[in-house]
Amino acid sequence: MQNDIRNYADRVHPVGVLYVDVYPYRVLDDRTARFLLLRRRADVVMPDCWQAVSGKLRANERISHAFVRQVLAKTGQAPCRLHRFEAVTSFYDEYYDTVMMVPAAAAELSTDDVRIDASLHVESRWVTQQEARHLLPWPSSRDAIDGIVEAAQHP
Repeated sequence: MQNDIRNYADRVHPVGVLYVDVYPYRVLDDRTARFLLLRRRADVVMPDCWQAVSGKLRANERISHAFVRQVLAKTGQAPCRLHRFEAVTSFYDEYYDTVMMVPAAAAELSTDDVRIDASLHVESRWVTQQEARHLLPWPSSRDAIDGIVEAAQHP
């Protein structure tokens, strides 16, 4: 007898893609990178947490479109360049009882001037790699920052 996935279909949980993460950055003349981090409001999910741009996909929306839309909505700028990451963050979401897969991208912005979405965030800050690594709570976010720095130093 062969163990076939159909024998276990009643126990297979779906995997969801509901969120995207985008890491806004700027490369300075000396090839160092600065990263835009946003601090969440105290009265929302993950209160007072520093993060990159993050948000939900819309129904039937392409992930690549969500990357751009989220950056524009959360910063007031459209990215001048967008690079997707090969790595995808995964986590268990208790509310939906599913494993969430979160695709990510890096978004180069043309200026430091940002207009944050005050419904979710209270502060924005352009930071160095070291500052970002200190403020970001998740290893996958710190890995993303390191990858952007590596790419900026070796174009």
